[in-house]
Amino acid sequence: MNILEEIRSDEYLKGISAQFKNEWICIPEEERQIIIHCTHNANPKYINGGWVNICPKTYLKKQGAIGLVPLEYVIGVPVWPEKHFYKGLGESIGFTLVFCGVPDDWDSFSLIEEGLEGDGFRVEDIKRNDLGVYYVRVG
Repeated sequence: MNILEEIRSDEYLKGISAQFKNEWICIPEEERQIIIHCTHNANPKYINGGWVNICPKTYLKKQGAIGLVPLEYVIGVPVWPEKHFYKGLGESIGFTLVFCGVPDDWDSFSLIEEGLEGDGFRVEDIKRNDLGVYYVRVG
């Protein structure tokens, strides 16, 4: 089973927004990737800083476009249900999200995590560049 078949399986899509279930897209003809380096800071709401992880239901989407680009790989942070617990306030963690390439007509896109516990994130209007490498702050 390839990654696209896995993503479209009912088990993977359980809980994802119904409007997106049939809109996953990927650019298979080339070895293109989008690499997003993320920084997440401990939450000052919690005395120990709380925790962080990434939900597998994370994707890229262009405003008004049909289709989503699903997450392929996660590097440096646990994937739900596992968690990275901060040791205290002021701590941060860097991690990398890898996606297959986005369509050529996307000049910008949003990074969206549909958190399974209602705690996802959204980074809007990421301007596309020639390298396909981006740096964002989440959470």
